[in-house]
Amino acid sequence: MGDHIPLADKVRAEVDAFATLWRRRRWLAVVLLVGLVALVLWSIASNWIKAKEIDRLQGEKSRLEATLRETERENRGLRETVAPLIARAAREFPGEEINASLKKLLEQMEAERPGNRPLASASAAVEVITDSPAQVSAHFMDHGGFLGFAKGSNALMLS
Repeated sequence: MGDHIPLADKVRAEVDAFATLWRRRRWLAVVLLVGLVALVLWSIASNWIKAKEIDRLQGEKSRLEATLRETERENRGLRETVAPLIARAAREFPGEEINASLKKLLEQMEAERPGNRPLASASAAVEVITDSPAQVSAHFMDHGGFLGFAKGSNALMLS
């Protein structure tokens, strides 16, 4: 316990030693001071550069996290859409590779779309009202007629 030297005494001893060095070998004291200042400046510059790099990396991390969240959301949506199709393809085309069965299923679904099928039948109800003082016989007016759809001069459907 008797070996303990207070910090103030240690600092005083170091200052005295530097003062002695300054008096006896001034060039060595100057080199020591320049080295100490260079070390402090290098430390400050290094910390400043590292702080800039940390800021840049945090920005990149935030951007990547946002991209990851967006990708996960899209992935979840695609999984919810594709999973039933994969299950149906496996059920309807058992034993086939999933890609082939999915292609067949999509072709089948595309063929079943109402817009891709030809019309098999059509019906129409037409009501004709005239405002005329003339007495016209309407006895055969409801016994047949034609309804036609055309595009330009091409008949698309006649009913």
